[in-house]
Amino acid sequence: MNQINLYKKIIDNCDEALREAFIHRMNIAENIASTKIKNGMKISDVAMDEENVQRVTFGVPRDIKPMAVSLWRSLSRMNRGRQYSYCMRNTECVLSYDEFLTGELPEGTVICPSDIAPEVSSKLGIVAEGCTSTREAITRLAEGKCSLAAVKTGSFYDTAWLYSMILDKNIFVSRFELMEDGSMIALLSDRLVASAENTIITVAFSIVMDQPGDIAQKVSIFAEAGMNIEYLAVKTQGIDDDDRRNINIVFCELSGGGLSSVNSRSAFMQLENECEIFRILGSRKSV
Repeated sequence: MNQINLYKKIIDNCDEALREAFIHRMNIAENIASTKIKNGMKISDVAMDEENVQRVTFGVPRDIKPMAVSLWRSLSRMNRGRQYSYCMRNTECVLSYDEFLTGELPEGTVICPSDIAPEVSSKLGIVAEGCTSTREAITRLAEGKCSLAAVKTGSFYDTAWLYSMILDKNIFVSRFELMEDGSMIALLSDRLVASAENTIITVAFSIVMDQPGDIAQKVSIFAEAGMNIEYLAVKTQGIDDDDRRNINIVFCELSGGGLSSVNSRSAFMQLENECEIFRILGSRKSV
């Protein structure tokens, strides 16, 4: 056996041991979740998990410690994810967006800036009522003075400003329509449409600014739930407030899941409980 084959054999043995330990660690998560539910305990304790990460990785050589910390944070996150999944499958779990779910959009006039009213009526096939600005259209929708609003974006990648405007409001993106010049009309509603045709879910979540790799940990939750990221952007408005709170806001367009699927709901439940900010911002067809 040459030297390389010897090293490969050692790695194979390590992998076997790690695989068995990983399976055992993940399986025990459901027992933990069951016990927590019976005793009225919350599923997640990120702070305790982080203490365990620091304990386990104490004394690891400095040059590989960042990788060790990342590994055990990932294991802890996946373990919590298994617990949330067990909870979702075995209890009546209500998420923050459930009260806004509907099977179809409400009917009625759509409020939009006057200068785009003809485009909105033509492209969306909805009677449009003009107002003075994008801000007014969104404000009227947020105040319950209408059920539908429409605004214009420069392109599909010019959406962070829009998501920022509706981040703290019960407003959801229900549709994007591509215009000939590359701009887009966004249809907004006070309802969140759950249907098989709506294959794109838009979410916003916070990451901790001074914790290296936090965004990687959060987006891994989507991957483990079988969802793909179609678009990702970091919030560019409200920077001073984000700095004060030591967070950044990330916007994601996701495919491969659904608002009603157990895997997606388990992932959203985990993020709701573990992020300072988490919101579903839309459910729509792909453009």
